Amino acid sequence: MTNLRYSKKLLVYAHVGSVLTLFLLWLLIFSGRSWDEPIDLILEAFITLSIGAMSAFLYVELVKVKGCYDHSGITITTPWAGTKSERWDNLKKVKYSSIGSWYVLKFESGTVIRLSILLSGKSGVFKLLKERGFNF
Repeated sequence: MTNLRYSKKLLVYAHVGSVLTLFLLWLLIFSGRSWDEPIDLILEAFITLSIGAMSAFLYVELVKVKGCYDHSGITITTPWAGTKSERWDNLKKVKYSSIGSWYVLKFESGTVIRLSILLSGKSGVFKLLKERGFNF
């Protein structure tokens, strides 16, 4: 079995976002700044919390998404869709989605597995799929 994981190097982005969020929160709380309009405070808080939410999402995605494959099939686990396991014999269609920057694998059972272009180990999946006659 060959593993599919995100590179640990990508965690740097999640950590930078977390540090930026903490810094912006510190500024909001302890800067002693007064806002002329309440909407200014609301917008600054919204931007800060948005950066924090995106960092949290990225961290969960990078740490929790994992998978493995071999010549018989593929298994992927994500925090969003749970675990999906399918056999290559049941693969119906493969296409690339430029919107999500992922490859969409559709199986006869209706299961859809999306492989991000950022996953390490995906090149082996593509080689295996091309050997099986899929063009994408």
